[in-house]
Amino acid sequence: MHDSAERLGSLIRSRVKDAAKAAEIMETVLPYFAIVKSNKLTILPEAQLDREKIREALALATMLTVNDVALFHMERPFEKPAWMTNAVYERDRTSNVWDDLCASTSMDRDESGLARALRSAHSFSRQKLDSAIWHELRHIVDETIGRPLRAIIESYLENVHVHFLFRGFDTRLAHGVQKALFYYLVFSVSDDAPYADRFAPLLEQMRFTLPFGIKNKTDAQDPTVWITLCMA
Repeated sequence: MHDSAERLGSLIRSRVKDAAKAAEIMETVLPYFAIVKSNKLTILPEAQLDREKIREALALATMLTVNDVALFHMERPFEKPAWMTNAVYERDRTSNVWDDLCASTSMDRDESGLARALRSAHSFSRQKLDSAIWHELRHIVDETIGRPLRAIIESYLENVHVHFLFRGFDTRLAHGVQKALFYYLVFSVSDDAPYADRFAPLLEQMRFTLPFGIKNKTDAQDPTVWITLCMA
């Protein structure tokens, strides 16, 4: 872990001549190394999250219109109606939320909603760096952060007693973080600061909330709403 952070820091300093900017880039990504090192994910309660900042960060990174953010409570995805028994509520809470969430958002069983929204950055990123550096950055992000982050997210989901429900969500949620982190680093070391800076606010927010995807619209005039994870 330490060696990977050092290797990344050395690569950034060799490519970004402005020492202050190079330090800023490392400050943006080091919290993710810290998450992996501590083996702990900190998802904040709704009251401690700024929905407007999350909305702005998603709009900036994806270059899509984002009208609002809806926070999804993992432990209590919906309120129990007064007429529903506890047994029925627990059954529905633990049996149907996976399908309901996938059906309600751009996240599916194969890809995270965020990764899908960031697809346009992929081909552009390949044009910014030579193949060796592009692949080195991808290896650092995927192996040093992405792989352990999946295990950390899986552990988090298991701790809130819905692991079987969200089997596979660990991979998809981690994938979205990986993509944002990778594109931020590619554009940073290629000295494309305006493009790289699109991803920095989202990386800041994803330390405390994870985006599932865009809520599906029933009408073209419906607002664009992202659903993100929070604590109850």
